[in-house]
Amino acid sequence: MKRRDLNHRINWKDAWNQKYTGQFEPDADYFAYVILREWGRLVSVRYFDYTFARDLEGQIRNVAGFIGRFTEVDEAVKEKISEYLLKESEDGIFREKNRAAVMWWAPDK
Repeated sequence: MKRRDLNHRINWKDAWNQKYTGQFEPDADYFAYVILREWGRLVSVRYFDYTFARDLEGQIRNVAGFIGRFTEVDEAVKEKISEYLLKESEDGIFREKNRAAVMWWAPDK
């Protein structure tokens, strides 16, 4: 599960008692590219896929920490996160597949 997808998997209004207003959107990856291009940098971009695994408690803390940037995470919210992640984990291990972007450019001479 990508963190931004949490809203689609857990009903935002039920879990956080507020309307979803795009708290996890848009992805910030392209902002760095646009800024660098505006600065005149010819940016090279490559993507790679990776997977990481966390124990269930670690993933609950991770998701709660991320969501805590946008709204209060009380015990009820933590429980909803836990319920969802429990369904998504396998033998108490949560695996997440991701894709990362790497950007580089030639320095000014």
